[in-house]
Amino acid sequence: MSEIQSDDKDIRTNVERFEAAARASKVEFEIPRIDRILLVLDGSNQDATSEGLATVLARSAEAELRIFAADGSRRDPDRKDYLDRRAEALRENGIRAEVEALEKSAENLKAYEQILAAAERTSCDLMVLCAPYLEDFDSLGRESVGTTLDILMCRSAVPVLAAREPRDDPGRCLEKILLPITPFLDPGARAAAWTFRLVREGGHIQLLAITGDEWPETPTDMPENAEIRVAAGLHRAEAAGLIAAMQRRSAEAGLGCRMDLASGEVVKVLAEWANREELTVVVPCCPRDPVGTAYQRVQALVRELRNPVLIV
Repeated sequence: MSEIQSDDKDIRTNVERFEAAARASKVEFEIPRIDRILLVLDGSNQDATSEGLATVLARSAEAELRIFAADGSRRDPDRKDYLDRRAEALRENGIRAEVEALEKSAENLKAYEQILAAAERTSCDLMVLCAPYLEDFDSLGRESVGTTLDILMCRSAVPVLAAREPRDDPGRCLEKILLPITPFLDPGARAAAWTFRLVREGGHIQLLAITGDEWPETPTDMPENAEIRVAAGLHRAEAAGLIAAMQRRSAEAGLGCRMDLASGEVVKVLAEWANREELTVVVPCCPRDPVGTAYQRVQALVRELRNPVLIV
């Protein structure tokens, strides 16, 4: 009979992992249905990226695209012709696409008010737009997300997928989805569900747990090892259960799923990871309070990103 060699550290690690798994609670989530996507264009150099993302999602979900542009677009007064051409091109590619007209009563409203009205009118399940809105990405770079997106982050009743740096093949950004797990950006079941809605068939889900000085004090009954702290669900059974559920769902769907650890200031570390390659980031924005810490972290993160970000 062969003897199993194992040092004390390995034994402690395995015991701690078992204890962490035992703490986990069962988490269930349903992948959201998308029947209608509001694609908000503005004539900027991000339009093609927004349209590309919306097209891939519409095709995979068999959803309808409603194309809209707020008054004040740089293409005024050619906005209608521009949108008609985009809709026709999409229909030629097998996408159900229609132009959502700007109502006369909305012409004097601000851009974000027009967009919110269009979202409510169309009963859309997802909004895709450029950030910063009404500006080429090159002109502002990552210095601003724009007032329009700022307010939509607060007020939109549906998730907002914001395009950032223009991409030649936007669909590649949906082949890998990055979901951060931190005490300050609690992913929750809703964000996890949208991660699976976005990822392309055969794609990959990246879970990134970030530890650092900003973390709350570690409870005395938890192991000090950072990996075990994360496996234990950031000291919460719900988060541990969410991680387990995502790994299980990924395996069932034939998706890759990797868990990595990083340490440092949340926004800086997450932006560095997210900007390494083409992917899409999913972040929760709850509570949607513009003076709240969570909102300000999401705002700062979006400003640093070059890749698309879904705000749920």
